[in-house]
Amino acid sequence: MSENMTGPKAEPIVIPEYVDAVTAGQQARDRFFTAAEGNPPTIEQRALVTELTLQVRQLASKIIRQVPDGRNKSLALTALEDVQMRANRAIFEPK
Repeated sequence: MSENMTGPKAEPIVIPEYVDAVTAGQQARDRFFTAAEGNPPTIEQRALVTELTLQVRQLASKIIRQVPDGRNKSLALTALEDVQMRANRAIFEPK
């Protein structure tokens, strides 16, 4: 407590759990954004998404046609899904 001419003054109370919760909440919102929360895509963003999608599909087609069936083929296609999703996420990520 600090003293002044009107008497004792209470110091602000900081509750660490509340601060952590606010920080955690903001971090969660920043990390798990949705397309509905962002701005409409620009022409450049649409063009880039289209170009990347075509390239991912081209590689996926080659894998589907030429790679032997099995676990690793499936994982390769799943990895391409991840590539496309993460690229799109990076394009539309709030700044």
